Amino acid sequence: FGGALTGSSCYNLSICNEQISNQILNEYFLESNMNYNFCRLSIASSDFSLNSYSYSNKTDLSDFSISEDMKYVVPIIKMAQKRNKSLKFLASPWSPPAFMKNNKSLLNGGTLLPDFKKLYAIYLVKFIEAYQKENINIDYMTIQNEPNAVQTWESCIYNPKQEMDLLVNYIYPELKKHNINTKLLIWDHNKDKILDNIKFQKNCPVELLKDFMTQKIIYPNDIISLYKDNIIDIEYIKNLKEYSNFSNEISASELISLYDNYNKNKSEENNLINYTRYLDLYKEILLN
Repeated sequence: FGGALTGSSCYNLSICNEQISNQILNEYFLESNMNYNFCRLSIASSDFSLNSYSYSNKTDLSDFSISEDMKYVVPIIKMAQKRNKSLKFLASPWSPPAFMKNNKSLLNGGTLLPDFKKLYAIYLVKFIEAYQKENINIDYMTIQNEPNAVQTWESCIYNPKQEMDLLVNYIYPELKKHNINTKLLIWDHNKDKILDNIKFQKNCPVELLKDFMTQKIIYPNDIISLYKDNIIDIEYIKNLKEYSNFSNEISASELISLYDNYNKNKSEENNLINYTRYLDLYKEILLN
C-alpha cells in the first residue's frame, strides 16, 4: 500500500513549511496513520519531474550521477524511511538516455537502439547501486513505464519481444553479475487487453513468460494492475492464474479516479469502500 515519490511531490515537500511537510509525511508513512509501505520511483526524469534529465549523457557513462535526484527525491525518501523502516521501492524508467534512442530525445517515444542494450543494462544497474549507497534498496524494477505509449513527455516504445529480450539477455545477467536481487517486472501498462492477446498468441507479455517462469527470472505484473479507466474482468484474473504460476501479489494504481468514473454520484469515501471490496474479490480468486 503506497504511492509515488516523484520529483514534483518531493520538491513541494521540500519547499513547504517544515511543520506541514512533517505532518504530511507522518500522515502517509507512520504505522499509526496510513502506513504507506511501498513507493514507486522514476529512474531519472518523468512527466512529474521539474525538468528532463538522464543520469548520463556520455557513451562510456563516465559522467553518471544521480545528482538531480539528490536535490529533492533522495532526501524525502530518507525522511519517509525514518517513519517506516520496512518501506519497499519499485523503480521505473520513463526513457533511456537520449543518445541511446533512435529519436535522440527523452521525449516523444522512440526506441532503444540495439547497439545500446548492454550499456543501458549497465546504466540501470548503476542506478540501483547508487541508490543502495544511499541506503535505498530497489526491491522491484519495471523494464519501461507504459511501453506501448508515445507521449510528449519522457517515453520509449517496446513490443513484448523487445522487453523480454532486454530483460533476459541484458538486464538480468547484469543484475546477477553484481549480485543484485531486484525483482523485474514487465508490461508496466494497461492490462485490460492481455486476454485478447493471449487468444491470438501475439503482442502478449504473458505468452512470452512461459519459458522463463520456472527459472524465477521474472515476476510478471501479477502484480495484477487495475490501471486508469480499465476495470479488468474477473475472467481475466482466472485465466492469468491458470496460465502461469503467479505469486499472488496484487498492485493497483490510479483507483480513486478509476472507480469514480463508474460512481459519479457517490462520495469518495464510498468509492474507497467499494473498490477495497473489489480488490478483496481479486484476492479471493488468486488465493483459492
